[in-house]
Amino acid sequence: MRYLHFENSYLEGELDPAFDRLTSWELRFVVDGEHDTPDEVFSWGRAMLRNYRPDLIMMEDYTWRYVQSVRTEIKYGSEEGKFDQPDLHFFQNILMNGGVCGRRAFLGRFILRAFGIPTIARPSPGHGALAHWTPSGWVVSLGSTWGKSSTKEKYGKNTDTDTDFLEHTRARASGYLFKRVIRARLIGDVIGEDRVNASVYHQPAVNWEVSAEGTKTPTKGESTSAIDLFRDHSSNQCNEGIVIDKGGNITTPACSAFIPNTSASGNGKILFMRSILGGKELHYNHIGPHQSFQYEINVPSAGTYAFSARVVSPSWKQTLLLSLNGSDDLISISSPFTVGGWGTRKQLIHLLLAALEIARAFDNQGFLPRLWCVD
Repeated sequence: MRYLHFENSYLEGELDPAFDRLTSWELRFVVDGEHDTPDEVFSWGRAMLRNYRPDLIMMEDYTWRYVQSVRTEIKYGSEEGKFDQPDLHFFQNILMNGGVCGRRAFLGRFILRAFGIPTIARPSPGHGALAHWTPSGWVVSLGSTWGKSSTKEKYGKNTDTDTDFLEHTRARASGYLFKRVIRARLIGDVIGEDRVNASVYHQPAVNWEVSAEGTKTPTKGESTSAIDLFRDHSSNQCNEGIVIDKGGNITTPACSAFIPNTSASGNGKILFMRSILGGKELHYNHIGPHQSFQYEINVPSAGTYAFSARVVSPSWKQTLLLSLNGSDDLISISSPFTVGGWGTRKQLIHLLLAALEIARAFDNQGFLPRLWCVD
């Protein structure tokens, strides 16, 4: 049952901290889902984002918490859609192959619901979009501003404009006043009274005004309940170093790179962030040109080592290019397609007392290593 899924996820601490403050009406926009989303795919979505972009779960900006992943991680374009795999769910294929506005909006609503955030579709001619709940009111994350789209449900007289939906959410936020108006109208229906204005059946008796942007805002009664926010744990500090044990096994934390170092990685291509596994991760974004990252490893002795990398890869065609011992010759290592989970890739390499440089190829999607090991 969908109810039990979200109840158990809440008890396990997997949902947004504000989930327990949502009303039953707001929860309708969490549990309904799209594309026949089974419970296990919601679980996958939460695990994927915790593994791959934990910093987006910790954002204090509720407008882009979770859904920022659409902008940063979903390739824009439809040319890869033909490679969708039948054994993957619709949303997993979007992560793998990207999409244009419709698929991107579907993925955005999916990831919001996975973490317990209410969201709605806001279709407009030739474009898909979304809006979602925040503690201070509903906001637009993808698509045009309020007043440019529609909603599936009607909240005014013969209209499905998104501003009617927004006005309705603000009316509900007035709390007891909203309930009094609804009860009064229900009583009037029961005793046969004519409605004074059926177009405002769903709205309480408060004064409303239209802002300069054309968005309706309440003059009183709006709720701005505060919630405990996640702290932003995306500090660049790396307190992990390369470890060589007595057997000559070398463990290299991903954040221990000396190029780029953690204090100079703010170009958006390579990010260092706190990992759900502990320590720090290196996130390699698919946006922008290639960028290499380098580690200086003083091996105990020259020889052949078994190189392994623990990675999260959300898409296929992911390749590591290794440059060893200052050589211009590159070693190509195919990364496993882990569908947003953790996986390991192994390869034999020959190391001298020199640096290890790693680059990327075919980076149509991001890439996330946690540890490099040479044994």
